[in-house]
Amino acid sequence: AEPLRTAPLFVAGLGFGLVIAPLSAAALRGAAARERATLAAWLTLSRMVGMLIGTSLLTSHGLGRFYARATSIEFGSPEFAALVAEAQVATFREVFIVAGVVLLVAAVLALLLEGGRAGDEAGPWWAPG
Repeated sequence: AEPLRTAPLFVAGLGFGLVIAPLSAAALRGAAARERATLAAWLTLSRMVGMLIGTSLLTSHGLGRFYARATSIEFGSPEFAALVAEAQVATFREVFIVAGVVLLVAAVLALLLEGGRAGDEAGPWWAPG
């Protein structure tokens, strides 16, 4: 059971690690040398704020859905523990599906990201220059 919980988190972490550097490089490629440090700081700040907001939204949505499910379970019921566990699994599944959809949209947008300065004929960030 432990590898089943670890594998998706490992894949997500690997994906974030592989995406952050190329996206930052694509954004910085179009900046003048004197502006790169400031732009890099803004990129980091916006990424952190985005992660904070995204995590907050997913957490509050998940907790709301879990509480809605849990309140329908009669306390003292013989299968109380099993029903709460089912509510937890259903809520986690729902939150991870929503997160997966958001990540797919972000991946498509990242693939469409163009690099280079205005007026350059640069292609997408993943294509060789």
